[in-house]
Amino acid sequence: MGCSIVVSVKEGKIINTEGDPDSPVNEGTLCPKGASVYQIVGTNNPYRIAEPMYRAPGATEWKKVSWDWALDRIAKLVKQTRDKYFIIKNSKGQLVTRVDAIAHIGLAALDNEECYLLQKIMRSWGLVYIEHQVRICHSPSVPALAESFGRVAMTNHWIDFRNADLILNLGGNNLFFREYVINYTDVSFLVDPNFKGPEDLDGLFSGYDEKRVPTINLQGNISLMKMEYLREILLFKTQTLYFDC
Repeated sequence: MGCSIVVSVKEGKIINTEGDPDSPVNEGTLCPKGASVYQIVGTNNPYRIAEPMYRAPGATEWKKVSWDWALDRIAKLVKQTRDKYFIIKNSKGQLVTRVDAIAHIGLAALDNEECYLLQKIMRSWGLVYIEHQVRICHSPSVPALAESFGRVAMTNHWIDFRNADLILNLGGNNLFFREYVINYTDVSFLVDPNFKGPEDLDGLFSGYDEKRVPTINLQGNISLMKMEYLREILLFKTQTLYFDC
């Protein structure tokens, strides 16, 4: 949502948290999750666990361990599991180089750079089960949004629409509803009415130029051309110099 919180600190300790009245999003209000953030801070919550806890196989009690020990233990188990269950070829003899016995889940607090690095290391290990906290978090929000608004939508605040100079809809399949979009919505134009997806272009992305990207694999073509295409649209066809996608 992007809600802002005012945090009051005295002698290095947080003594109060409250909604920021100057925020255009929450205007000083906070949901229960935001209002309770004060209790999450370790100095204010003696029950919050701040050290790794370990329960050995077959044991019934947890014990405190150091971060170095915990990280070494995790690394050792990951290595053992990957070595034991790594698959080079599937039952059809196809080269797959993957491991199905390890899964990874990310969290919403990761920034783009951290997500990029995590994807690189997980893929380098051969993981295919890579999950994200957002899907789990929004599992209950999907039916709630559908019930409240008639369809599932992003949970950005409505204020974003009022403050936006440009709204670029990605992945909305507006081409399939071109007449409706132009005649019955406030969308001024389709960025590229000739856009085609990989299913129409033998696996490539619309806008692919062999001279510009001569030696990149298929997936690289799709990702790179998509980002480059959007960059050119935003820089040369609009007045927007910043975008997040």
